[in-house]
Amino acid sequence: MNDINLGIQLMGFGILGTFTVLILFYFIIKILMKVFPYKSDEQ
Repeated sequence: MNDINLGIQLMGFGILGTFTVLILFYFIIKILMKVFPYKSDEQ
């Protein structure tokens, strides 16, 4: 039973790491959109 608990714990760490990276990318993109706003090339 200890191996099952260890596997579930490891899976939890993996899912937590994945969502942490996704949230980090989201905020990095938001910051970059504020720093470099979209400019239309039409004149």
